Amino acid sequence: MQRQSPGNCNPIGYARGQSISLRQKGNAYYELGDYSKMLLHYQDALRVAEKANDSLQMAKAMYNIGNNAYQEIGRSEDARNIIKGDAL
Repeated sequence: MQRQSPGNCNPIGYARGQSISLRQKGNAYYELGDYSKMLLHYQDALRVAEKANDSLQMAKAMYNIGNNAYQEIGRSEDARNIIKGDAL
């Protein structure tokens, strides 16, 4: 389930902006301690970046998933695999 990104990123087809805004929302949920919502937003950011074939945003989303999300929710092995570039 993809959450709506802020601003007008999606209606004009600006996938990079949509991916960035989803990651930023994930960061906000990280600060609030809501790790399940954080992970969902990071995963959505990754899907948007993959669809747009934006390797920079894919890398940033994967880093957030591995470093922030999986470490916080106790999935250390998944975090290592993400950071090494293995499958989600």
